Amino acid sequence: MAISRKEAREKFRGMFTPLMTPFKANYELDIDGLKSNVRYLIKNGFGENGNGTFLVAGAGGEFQVLTTEERKKVGQAVLDESRGKVPLIFGIQHTDPQITIELAKWAGKAGIEGAQLSPPYYDPGQSTDDMIRYYKQISDATDIGIMVYTTYWHGHTFTREFFTRLLDVDNVVSVKFSLPSQIEFRDTLIRFADKLAFVDNMNEHVTGNKLGEVGYLSHEAHFHLEHQIKLWNAVSKHDYTKAVDLLAQLNWPFYHFHLDLGRKTGISDANATKAAIELVGLAAGPVRPPARNLTVEEKSEMKDILVRAGAPVKQMAKAR
Repeated sequence: MAISRKEAREKFRGMFTPLMTPFKANYELDIDGLKSNVRYLIKNGFGENGNGTFLVAGAGGEFQVLTTEERKKVGQAVLDESRGKVPLIFGIQHTDPQITIELAKWAGKAGIEGAQLSPPYYDPGQSTDDMIRYYKQISDATDIGIMVYTTYWHGHTFTREFFTRLLDVDNVVSVKFSLPSQIEFRDTLIRFADKLAFVDNMNEHVTGNKLGEVGYLSHEAHFHLEHQIKLWNAVSKHDYTKAVDLLAQLNWPFYHFHLDLGRKTGISDANATKAAIELVGLAAGPVRPPARNLTVEEKSEMKDILVRAGAPVKQMAKAR
């Protein structure tokens, strides 16, 4: 039986951190490096008192250039290393719904309770009927809690009708959430945040928390965990003045860097974060083509952002 919506709101909380998938220089999986990173994060407080959730083999983990078997290897490695200390949500997106179902069934059998799934990404502009039919197909065929990933930038419009009808899809328990309009963003949370576990994906940490979100995306926890734990503590205790100060130190500069990078290369989910975690001594390696690694100038700019925020740049994390 899939995790319930109530259980999801209680379990999936805090910093939702997309784990990078480290590669060797020849683009092979670096499973030892991945396990090392997971150990480092847990040892330094990730997951304590329900402060975080790992997103595994998602867009930040370069799922789109991993084979199905590689995705399972990544998921198993994180599962083995986390040993139940951190909740996991596993990316099951694929252009073929049968492979999506295969990945969901594998994750559930392995002991992972959540699966992230956006609408079919090859077909933009889908109607509400199209998207609901798709999520119902996956839900009916599997037994895992589904996190719907709202990707409006791919042409998928998420209306009030969509969220209303989504409540009738049994295994949908969570939403990784963003909308192009602040008005729609607020209205959706006011109406639905008490029914599903909404996770902020648009840097609205304060507003989202006020309106009932259970947590927010945090790439930054991967490379400056101490800072991000302070941020989560401030947000969860509703100390929003301190939260804004912390956001201004790191999250917003990193986000703006990422936006600027996206104007130079459209494939930028992993390369900025990989450069950052490498700067603090964690395993990263290259991004797989057709994505590109950061230039020397871009890495220098990234380093300046991290140094100003007090990240442990060049202090090798002794995780292995």
